[in-house]
Amino acid sequence: MLFPLCQNVYRAVIRFGLKTLYSENEDFAKQIRSLPALALLPVPDVIPTFDEIKAQFAAEGEPVLKYFEDYYIGVKGRLSRPRKAAKCDILLWNVNDNTIQEQSYVEGEIIQALVGVRKSRRIHQIRQGTRILNIMNEPTITNFEEVMALTHIISLKKS
Repeated sequence: MLFPLCQNVYRAVIRFGLKTLYSENEDFAKQIRSLPALALLPVPDVIPTFDEIKAQFAAEGEPVLKYFEDYYIGVKGRLSRPRKAAKCDILLWNVNDNTIQEQSYVEGEIIQALVGVRKSRRIHQIRQGTRILNIMNEPTITNFEEVMALTHIISLKKS
C-alpha cells in the first residue's frame, strides 16, 4: 500500500502546481516525502508525528498537507473535539506491521543474494528494504527523526 500512497501524494503535488518546486527544492521534497513515510510508523504514532510534521511544514506545501490530512489522517476538530474520520482509514494504508513481518523475508533474500541465488526481485529493492528496517529498528531516534530519515529512501515517482 506504500506505493499507491506515494503516487497519490505525488499526484497532489502535480494537481496543486508544485511539481517544479518539488523537483528543484530538496528540503521541500523531503517535507512532501515525509507524508507517505508516516505509513511505516506504528499506527498509534502516526497522528502525533503528523502533527510534528505539520508544525514545520513549508507554507508552499499547505495544499498537499491539507489534502493528506483530509484524506488520510482526519481533520482535527475545534477545541477538544476529536478528529473527523479520514476518508481512508489509517489501518488501510499503514504498512508498519507488514514491514516488521517482512523483516525475516528480507533477511533471507539478502542471504540468497550474497550466495548468488538469482531472484526476479532487484537487488536495489532488497537494499532499500534493509535500509528501511535499519531505520525502523534504531531505538535512539524519535518518530519524527525516523520519518525524516525515511524521506531519503522513499520516492514518490515510479523508479
